[in-house]
Amino acid sequence: KLSTLRLVPLSTSETSSATSPRRTVRSTAFVDCPMLKFAGLRIMTFGVLYDFTGNSNVSKVTKATTMVQQQWFLDAVNYTEPIDLFLLIGHNPVRTTDYANTLGLVHNTIRSLKPNTPIQVFGGHSHIRDFQVYDESSTALESGMFSPA
Repeated sequence: KLSTLRLVPLSTSETSSATSPRRTVRSTAFVDCPMLKFAGLRIMTFGVLYDFTGNSNVSKVTKATTMVQQQWFLDAVNYTEPIDLFLLIGHNPVRTTDYANTLGLVHNTIRSLKPNTPIQVFGGHSHIRDFQVYDESSTALESGMFSPA
């Protein structure tokens, strides 16, 4: 029998208007599933988009430079319970030299607050298969159709 995956949002906010009702749920959550629970892992995950500006008026994109300074993000990184791994996932190139990469900033912010906690990054934007070692406890993998040049 398969059990379900449960995501527990740390914070949510709701907004609505007559022209554009919307609900915003922060992408920060603890992942609680049987496999991870069995292994005893506590994972804090963030969804990070590159600095996208082509969104419609029914959505809002918060730039990573703003997000890493917001209180909800700092509270999540400094969560009161132990965190075994930070997981960054997003439509974002993983190579820090790529002009569109914002995962490096989020990684560096987490690393400055949690110097010993591993960070795993899964990205995708540039359509290349890529892998980068950020530091001794962090790696990034990008899915793609092409090999890096």
